[in-house]
Amino acid sequence: MRVLHVSHEGLPDVRVEKEVISLTKVGVKCYFAGSYVQTSSFGYNVFEKTYNLPFNRMANIGLQPWWYKLRKAFSKVLAECKPDLIHAHNVIAARLSMEFNIPFIYDDHEYWSKSSWSRMGIKPSHIYRSIVWRRWEREVLREATAVITVSDEIAEEHRLFNRCVWVVPNVPLWNEVKDIMRFDNVRKRLSSVYVGSLSRPQPPFRDVKGFLELFLKNNIGDLTVIGDKRLRTRPPIYSLGFLRHDTMMKELTKHHVGIIPWKRHPFHKYSNPNKAYEYAHAGLVVIVPDDLKPVIRVLHPFCETFKDYDELVSLLKYYMSNIGEAIEKGIKTMHLVRKTFIWEKFEERLFKIYDIAS
Repeated sequence: MRVLHVSHEGLPDVRVEKEVISLTKVGVKCYFAGSYVQTSSFGYNVFEKTYNLPFNRMANIGLQPWWYKLRKAFSKVLAECKPDLIHAHNVIAARLSMEFNIPFIYDDHEYWSKSSWSRMGIKPSHIYRSIVWRRWEREVLREATAVITVSDEIAEEHRLFNRCVWVVPNVPLWNEVKDIMRFDNVRKRLSSVYVGSLSRPQPPFRDVKGFLELFLKNNIGDLTVIGDKRLRTRPPIYSLGFLRHDTMMKELTKHHVGIIPWKRHPFHKYSNPNKAYEYAHAGLVVIVPDDLKPVIRVLHPFCETFKDYDELVSLLKYYMSNIGEAIEKGIKTMHLVRKTFIWEKFEERLFKIYDIAS
Protein backbone atom coordinates (compact mmCIF):
# COMPACT_ATOMS: atom_id res chain seq x y z
CA MET A 1 0.00 0.00 0.00
CA ARG A 2 1.15 3.54 -0.82
CA VAL A 3 0.08 6.28 1.61
CA LEU A 4 0.57 10.02 1.34
CA HIS A 5 0.73 11.88 4.66
CA VAL A 6 -0.35 15.50 4.24
CA SER A 7 0.03 18.39 6.69
CA HIS A 8 -0.33 22.15 6.40
CA GLU A 9 2.72 22.20 8.65
CA GLY A 10 5.89 20.25 7.98
CA LEU A 11 8.70 18.15 9.35
CA PRO A 12 9.85 17.49 12.00
CA ASP A 13 6.57 16.23 13.43
CA VAL A 14 6.96 13.52 16.07
CA ARG A 15 3.41 12.19 15.83
CA VAL A 16 3.46 11.86 12.04
CA GLU A 17 6.87 10.19 12.05
CA LYS A 18 5.92 7.69 14.76
CA GLU A 19 2.90 6.62 12.75
CA VAL A 20 5.10 6.12 9.70
CA ILE A 21 7.67 4.10 11.67
CA SER A 22 4.86 1.76 12.70
CA LEU A 23 3.32 1.52 9.24
CA THR A 24 6.58 0.62 7.55
CA LYS A 25 6.73 -2.47 9.78
CA VAL A 26 3.76 -3.88 7.87
CA GLY A 27 5.03 -2.91 4.43
CA VAL A 28 3.24 0.41 3.92
CA LYS A 29 5.19 2.86 1.72
CA CYS A 30 4.76 6.35 3.13
CA TYR A 31 5.24 9.74 1.46
CA PHE A 32 4.89 13.21 2.93
CA ALA A 33 3.61 16.52 1.57
CA GLY A 34 3.68 19.67 3.69
CA SER A 35 4.66 23.30 3.86
CA TYR A 36 8.31 22.58 4.70
CA VAL A 37 10.73 19.72 5.32
CA GLN A 38 13.57 20.70 7.65
CA THR A 39 14.75 17.60 9.47
CA SER A 40 13.63 14.42 11.19
CA SER A 41 12.63 14.08 14.82
CA PHE A 42 14.64 10.87 15.11
CA GLY A 43 17.73 11.67 13.06
CA TYR A 44 16.80 9.60 10.00
CA ASN A 45 14.27 9.96 7.20
CA VAL A 46 11.22 7.68 7.50
CA PHE A 47 9.55 8.60 4.19
CA GLU A 48 10.00 7.24 0.68
CA LYS A 49 9.87 10.82 -0.62
CA THR A 50 8.79 14.26 0.61
CA TYR A 51 7.12 17.14 -1.23
CA ASN A 52 6.65 20.83 -0.49
CA LEU A 53 3.19 22.35 -0.94
CA PRO A 54 2.29 26.08 -0.98
CA PHE A 55 0.28 26.18 2.26
CA ASN A 56 0.04 29.74 3.58
CA ARG A 57 -2.34 31.87 5.65
CA MET A 58 -4.58 32.63 2.67
CA ALA A 59 -4.68 29.09 1.31
CA ASN A 60 -5.29 27.73 4.80
CA ILE A 61 -8.70 29.41 4.91
CA GLY A 62 -9.65 28.54 1.34
CA LEU A 63 -9.19 31.96 -0.29
CA GLN A 64 -8.55 32.24 -4.03
CA PRO A 65 -6.21 32.24 -5.88
CA TRP A 66 -4.10 30.68 -3.11
CA TRP A 67 -6.38 27.67 -2.62
CA TYR A 68 -6.40 27.04 -6.39
CA LYS A 69 -2.57 27.09 -6.45
CA LEU A 70 -2.43 24.73 -3.47
CA ARG A 71 -4.93 22.38 -5.07
CA LYS A 72 -3.03 22.38 -8.38
CA ALA A 73 0.29 21.61 -6.64
CA PHE A 74 -1.35 18.84 -4.62
CA SER A 75 -2.79 17.34 -7.78
CA LYS A 76 0.73 17.05 -9.23
CA VAL A 77 1.95 15.29 -6.07
CA LEU A 78 -0.92 12.81 -6.29
CA ALA A 79 -0.16 12.15 -9.96
CA GLU A 80 3.47 11.37 -9.13
CA CYS A 81 3.22 9.24 -5.99
CA LYS A 82 -0.17 7.63 -6.79
CA PRO A 83 -1.30 6.91 -3.22
CA ASP A 84 -3.91 4.30 -2.39
CA LEU A 85 -4.82 6.29 0.73
CA ILE A 86 -4.27 9.80 2.08
CA HIS A 87 -3.50 10.31 5.78
CA ALA A 88 -4.48 13.93 6.39
CA HIS A 89 -3.09 15.58 9.52
CA ASN A 90 -5.45 18.25 10.84
CA VAL A 91 -8.36 19.95 9.19
CA ILE A 92 -6.69 21.99 6.42
CA ALA A 93 -4.95 18.97 4.91
CA ALA A 94 -8.14 16.93 5.29
CA ARG A 95 -10.28 19.53 3.52
CA LEU A 96 -7.76 19.63 0.66
CA SER A 97 -7.72 15.83 0.43
CA MET A 98 -11.52 15.71 0.35
CA GLU A 99 -11.53 17.34 -3.08
CA PHE A 100 -9.93 14.30 -4.71
CA ASN A 101 -11.46 10.90 -5.25
CA ILE A 102 -9.08 9.06 -2.92
CA PRO A 103 -10.00 7.55 0.49
CA PHE A 104 -8.58 9.57 3.36
CA ILE A 105 -8.01 9.26 7.11
CA TYR A 106 -8.55 12.41 9.14
CA ASP A 107 -5.95 12.61 11.94
CA ASP A 108 -7.05 15.36 14.32
CA HIS A 109 -4.12 16.34 16.52
CA GLU A 110 -5.91 18.81 18.80
CA TYR A 111 -9.66 19.24 18.06
CA TRP A 112 -9.31 21.96 15.46
CA SER A 113 -12.62 23.78 15.70
CA LYS A 114 -12.45 24.22 19.47
CA SER A 115 -8.73 25.00 19.62
CA SER A 116 -9.05 27.59 16.82
CA TRP A 117 -12.03 29.16 18.56
CA SER A 118 -10.01 29.47 21.76
CA ARG A 119 -7.21 31.16 19.77
CA MET A 120 -9.62 33.64 18.19
CA GLY A 121 -8.89 37.33 18.65
CA ILE A 122 -11.09 40.30 17.88
CA LYS A 123 -9.82 40.75 14.33
CA PRO A 124 -12.36 39.92 11.58
CA SER A 125 -9.77 37.64 9.98
CA HIS A 126 -9.57 35.56 13.18
CA ILE A 127 -13.35 35.23 13.35
CA TYR A 128 -13.56 34.27 9.67
CA ARG A 129 -10.79 31.68 10.08
CA SER A 130 -12.54 30.03 13.02
CA ILE A 131 -15.87 29.88 11.16
CA VAL A 132 -14.21 28.32 8.09
CA TRP A 133 -12.33 25.69 10.08
CA ARG A 134 -15.43 24.77 12.07
CA ARG A 135 -17.36 24.19 8.84
CA TRP A 136 -14.48 22.26 7.28
CA GLU A 137 -14.16 20.06 10.34
CA ARG A 138 -17.75 18.86 10.08
CA GLU A 139 -17.35 18.25 6.35
CA VAL A 140 -14.21 16.15 6.69
CA LEU A 141 -15.55 14.22 9.68
CA ARG A 142 -18.54 13.17 7.59
CA GLU A 143 -16.44 12.27 4.53
CA ALA A 144 -13.40 10.60 6.14
CA THR A 145 -13.09 6.84 5.85
CA ALA A 146 -11.78 6.80 9.43
CA VAL A 147 -10.87 9.37 12.07
CA ILE A 148 -7.95 9.36 14.52
CA THR A 149 -7.64 11.71 17.46
CA VAL A 150 -5.71 12.04 20.72
CA SER A 151 -8.21 11.83 23.58
CA ASP A 152 -11.45 10.07 24.50
CA GLU A 153 -13.14 13.43 25.06
CA ILE A 154 -12.50 14.54 21.46
CA ALA A 155 -13.43 11.13 20.08
CA GLU A 156 -16.79 11.19 21.84
CA GLU A 157 -17.76 14.42 20.08
CA HIS A 158 -16.37 13.40 16.69
CA ARG A 159 -18.55 10.27 16.79
CA LEU A 160 -21.55 12.53 16.36
CA PHE A 161 -20.41 12.89 12.72
CA ASN A 162 -18.42 9.72 12.02
CA ARG A 163 -18.87 6.29 13.62
CA CYS A 164 -15.30 5.14 12.86
CA VAL A 165 -13.29 7.22 15.36
CA TRP A 166 -10.20 5.87 17.13
CA VAL A 167 -7.96 7.28 19.86
CA VAL A 168 -4.19 7.09 19.32
CA PRO A 169 -2.60 9.30 21.99
CA ASN A 170 0.75 11.04 21.78
CA VAL A 171 3.15 8.77 23.64
CA PRO A 172 6.81 7.82 23.09
CA LEU A 173 8.12 4.85 21.16
CA TRP A 174 9.70 2.09 23.25
CA ASN A 175 13.01 2.65 21.47
CA GLU A 176 12.97 6.27 22.68
CA VAL A 177 12.80 5.31 26.33
CA LYS A 178 14.07 1.76 26.83
CA ASP A 179 17.74 2.73 27.32
CA ILE A 180 17.14 5.90 29.31
CA MET A 181 18.69 5.69 32.77
CA ARG A 182 16.73 7.99 35.02
CA PHE A 183 19.39 9.50 37.23
CA ASP A 184 22.69 9.35 35.35
CA ASN A 185 23.32 13.09 35.67
CA VAL A 186 20.46 14.38 37.80
CA ARG A 187 20.91 17.84 39.29
CA LYS A 188 21.60 18.32 43.03
CA ARG A 189 19.28 21.34 43.31
CA LEU A 190 15.60 20.94 42.42
CA SER A 191 15.35 21.32 38.68
CA SER A 192 12.11 21.72 36.71
CA VAL A 193 11.74 21.52 32.93
CA TYR A 194 9.27 22.78 30.35
CA VAL A 195 9.17 21.68 26.70
CA GLY A 196 7.69 24.41 24.51
CA SER A 197 7.78 28.10 23.73
CA LEU A 198 7.59 30.76 26.44
CA SER A 199 8.89 33.84 24.61
CA ARG A 200 6.22 34.01 21.88
CA PRO A 201 2.57 34.97 22.39
CA GLN A 202 0.55 31.84 23.17
CA PRO A 203 -3.13 31.01 22.56
CA PRO A 204 -5.40 31.37 25.61
CA PHE A 205 -5.45 27.65 26.40
CA ARG A 206 -1.64 27.76 26.68
CA ASP A 207 -1.49 30.92 28.76
CA VAL A 208 1.89 31.03 30.56
CA LYS A 209 2.00 34.71 31.43
CA GLY A 210 4.02 35.18 34.61
CA PHE A 211 5.44 31.65 34.65
CA LEU A 212 9.10 32.63 34.21
CA GLU A 213 8.75 35.29 36.90
CA LEU A 214 7.87 32.56 39.41
CA PHE A 215 11.43 31.27 39.23
CA LEU A 216 12.97 34.75 39.32
CA LYS A 217 11.00 35.86 42.38
CA ASN A 218 10.76 32.66 44.45
CA ASN A 219 13.25 30.16 45.77
CA ILE A 220 11.80 27.17 43.90
CA GLY A 221 14.88 25.79 42.12
CA ASP A 222 15.99 25.98 38.49
CA LEU A 223 13.95 25.90 35.31
CA THR A 224 15.23 24.50 32.00
CA VAL A 225 13.26 25.33 28.84
CA ILE A 226 13.59 23.15 25.73
CA GLY A 227 12.29 24.20 22.33
CA ASP A 228 12.36 28.00 22.52
CA LYS A 229 15.06 29.47 20.29
CA ARG A 230 14.28 33.05 21.32
CA LEU A 231 14.50 32.61 25.07
CA ARG A 232 17.82 33.58 26.62
CA THR A 233 19.38 31.95 29.64
CA ARG A 234 19.01 34.03 32.78
CA PRO A 235 19.76 31.96 35.91
CA PRO A 236 17.88 30.28 37.46
CA ILE A 237 16.26 29.94 34.00
CA TYR A 238 18.24 28.02 31.37
CA SER A 239 17.22 27.85 27.71
CA LEU A 240 18.50 25.01 25.51
CA GLY A 241 16.68 25.92 22.30
CA PHE A 242 15.51 23.17 19.95
CA LEU A 243 16.83 19.64 20.61
CA ARG A 244 16.39 16.57 18.46
CA HIS A 245 13.79 14.32 20.04
CA ASP A 246 16.14 11.58 21.28
CA THR A 247 18.50 14.21 22.71
CA MET A 248 15.58 15.92 24.41
CA MET A 249 14.45 12.67 26.08
CA LYS A 250 17.93 12.15 27.53
CA GLU A 251 18.04 15.76 28.72
CA LEU A 252 14.74 15.34 30.57
CA THR A 253 16.25 12.64 32.80
CA LYS A 254 18.59 15.22 34.36
CA HIS A 255 15.70 17.01 36.07
CA HIS A 256 13.18 16.28 38.81
CA VAL A 257 9.93 17.91 37.71
CA GLY A 258 8.19 18.32 34.36
CA ILE A 259 5.68 21.16 34.26
CA ILE A 260 2.81 22.09 31.95
CA PRO A 261 2.27 25.63 33.28
CA TRP A 262 -0.86 26.49 31.31
CA LYS A 263 -3.50 28.39 33.23
CA ARG A 264 -6.99 26.93 33.47
CA HIS A 265 -9.04 27.00 30.27
CA PRO A 266 -12.21 25.19 29.03
CA PHE A 267 -10.27 23.64 26.12
CA HIS A 268 -8.15 21.63 28.57
CA LYS A 269 -11.03 19.16 28.76
CA TYR A 270 -9.90 17.89 25.34
CA SER A 271 -6.16 18.56 25.40
CA ASN A 272 -3.74 15.64 25.70
CA PRO A 273 -0.23 17.05 25.13
CA ASN A 274 2.57 14.57 24.48
CA LYS A 275 5.01 16.48 26.68
CA ALA A 276 3.23 15.11 29.77
CA TYR A 277 4.06 11.55 28.75
CA GLU A 278 7.61 12.46 27.74
CA TYR A 279 8.09 13.82 31.27
CA ALA A 280 6.60 10.65 32.74
CA HIS A 281 8.76 8.30 30.67
CA ALA A 282 11.84 10.26 31.73
CA GLY A 283 10.98 9.64 35.38
CA LEU A 284 9.88 13.14 36.35
CA VAL A 285 7.18 14.31 38.71
CA VAL A 286 4.52 15.59 36.28
CA ILE A 287 2.72 18.81 37.31
CA VAL A 288 -0.26 20.02 35.25
CA PRO A 289 -3.26 22.36 35.66
CA ASP A 290 -6.10 20.62 37.48
CA ASP A 291 -8.46 20.84 34.50
CA LEU A 292 -6.18 18.90 32.10
CA LYS A 293 -8.37 15.84 32.54
CA PRO A 294 -7.06 13.52 29.77
CA VAL A 295 -3.54 13.63 31.25
CA ILE A 296 -4.69 13.35 34.87
CA ARG A 297 -6.82 10.29 34.06
CA VAL A 298 -3.82 8.42 32.62
CA LEU A 299 -1.18 9.42 35.18
CA HIS A 300 -3.33 9.19 38.32
CA PRO A 301 -2.29 8.85 41.13
CA PHE A 302 1.19 10.09 40.28
CA CYS A 303 0.24 13.37 38.61
CA GLU A 304 0.41 16.59 40.67
CA THR A 305 -2.07 19.37 39.85
CA PHE A 306 -2.44 23.09 40.55
CA LYS A 307 -5.38 25.47 40.23
CA ASP A 308 -3.26 28.66 40.07
CA TYR A 309 0.37 29.77 40.18
CA ASP A 310 0.30 30.19 43.97
CA GLU A 311 -0.40 26.46 44.26
CA LEU A 312 2.33 25.71 41.71
CA VAL A 313 4.87 27.68 43.76
CA SER A 314 3.78 25.80 46.90
CA LEU A 315 4.27 22.45 45.16
CA LEU A 316 7.77 23.38 43.99
CA LYS A 317 8.73 24.69 47.44
CA TYR A 318 7.62 21.37 48.91
CA TYR A 319 9.78 19.41 46.50
CA MET A 320 12.69 21.79 47.13
CA SER A 321 12.69 20.40 50.66
CA ASN A 322 11.82 16.84 49.63
CA ILE A 323 13.95 16.05 46.58
CA GLY A 324 14.14 12.38 47.58
CA GLU A 325 10.35 12.15 47.42
CA ALA A 326 10.39 13.76 43.96
CA ILE A 327 12.87 11.15 42.77
CA GLU A 328 10.82 8.29 44.21
CA LYS A 329 7.57 9.58 42.73
CA GLY A 330 9.22 10.11 39.35
CA ILE A 331 10.45 6.51 39.28
CA LYS A 332 6.95 5.20 40.11
CA THR A 333 5.50 7.32 37.32
CA MET A 334 8.11 6.00 34.90
CA HIS A 335 7.28 2.37 35.76
CA LEU A 336 3.55 3.04 35.31
CA VAL A 337 3.79 4.51 31.81
CA ARG A 338 6.42 2.10 30.55
CA LYS A 339 4.09 -0.81 31.30
CA THR A 340 0.91 0.67 29.92
CA PHE A 341 1.47 3.83 27.88
CA ILE A 342 4.00 3.41 25.08
CA TRP A 343 3.41 3.85 21.35
CA GLU A 344 3.63 0.15 20.56
CA LYS A 345 0.56 -0.49 22.76
CA PHE A 346 -1.46 1.45 20.18
CA GLU A 347 0.11 0.09 16.99
CA GLU A 348 -2.52 -2.62 16.51
CA ARG A 349 -5.16 0.09 16.71
CA LEU A 350 -3.38 2.01 13.95
CA PHE A 351 -3.08 -1.12 11.78
CA LYS A 352 -6.81 -1.85 12.23
CA ILE A 353 -7.68 1.69 11.15
CA TYR A 354 -5.67 1.15 7.97
CA ASP A 355 -7.41 -2.16 7.32
CA ILE A 356 -10.75 -0.39 7.56
CA ALA A 357 -9.64 2.54 5.40
CA SER A 358 -8.21 0.34 2.65
